[in-house]
Amino acid sequence: MALPVMNVLYYLDWFPKLSQSFILNEIYFLSKHGHKVAVFSINRPDVGVEHDELDEIDVDIGYADPPSITSVPRELVGSFFDDRSSYESSISGPKRRLGTRFLTKQCLDFVDILEYDLDHVHAHFLRWNKVPAATVAKDLGITSSLTTHAYDLYASPDETTLRKVCDSFEKILTISEYNERFLKVEVDPDAEVEVVRMGIRTDKFDPSAKATGKRILSVSRFVENKGIEYALLAVADCVDEHPDLEYRLIGSGPRRDRYETLIERLGIEDNVTFLGLVSDETLIDELDRASAFVLPCVVAKDGDRDGIPVALMEAMAMKTPVISTYVSGIPELITDGENGFLCSERSVQEISSAIHHCVSMYDPLLNEEARNTIIQEYDTNKVGKLVESAFI
Repeated sequence: MALPVMNVLYYLDWFPKLSQSFILNEIYFLSKHGHKVAVFSINRPDVGVEHDELDEIDVDIGYADPPSITSVPRELVGSFFDDRSSYESSISGPKRRLGTRFLTKQCLDFVDILEYDLDHVHAHFLRWNKVPAATVAKDLGITSSLTTHAYDLYASPDETTLRKVCDSFEKILTISEYNERFLKVEVDPDAEVEVVRMGIRTDKFDPSAKATGKRILSVSRFVENKGIEYALLAVADCVDEHPDLEYRLIGSGPRRDRYETLIERLGIEDNVTFLGLVSDETLIDELDRASAFVLPCVVAKDGDRDGIPVALMEAMAMKTPVISTYVSGIPELITDGENGFLCSERSVQEISSAIHHCVSMYDPLLNEEARNTIIQEYDTNKVGKLVESAFI
């Protein structure tokens, strides 16, 4: 049975954002299935970000203006916020309460200029600055939901704030069963919690099995929880047996200098290449040519960790063997030895052993099973239908 057409507002931190293609995939699915989507973004997009999907759909986009000395007090006067005290109580500290008021007013001003009435408001990432999304929905008399991922739950968590923000919304979606357990046990919100995974457009990924030599690849932000240091140590372990091993890294981030220092200390400068940020076309070509995709995720010192990385899904869709760890929801995506390889967290020996296996032999059955997993469980069309249903 066809679901009713909806007008949905997405309330986001950034749009578009290079590392959050999963959000654009949701919006793309909804737009292509007849729903009208508008986006209110707290921050303006990353410089130079281009997404083909955004050019193919009609989305109204509004951006928040940064607060100023003259603008903020004006938003606080009058009776406009008098009936929002219960929502403000979700936020501790006058600065944050001030921020929620300011963002709520700007979002409602954006909604006022839309040429259609909204049916639902959806936000991503469980942070205090998403309370305005729930407030806007309440003001309009419509439903609201929020998707929580990983860092928003685990990086120095404050369960009390998490619970209050959850309960601002009618429904909380989360990307893994691992997260669902954490929410229900540690946060215990009154809001309904439902697992709806992130997905990718598998039609964008067309593998050709043209792996180039002994080449491995990582695509990630250069931050602690990605565990790239352990991949570098594993590469150093492998180069005696595989001196022609290539390790290529796509991405950027604050740990770039740290990686370069480690590479020099390990003496693997000739084996490692930084590619920076690349186009979708280049990314797909790099995945196609790689003998393995390595993302040895760890739990960071502040508790931050990955959920189920989209980069792993993209590699699997390209039939590129993936090597990762038993962290967070990753074992829900990868079954060790069947559609990829899982290693103990921070185990250089296990990571290097998996790299050796992948560059030494080709396993078409494992590669095919990897792609089948993504098509059957993580394709945008399947995930999008669950998102659709959750909004009703």
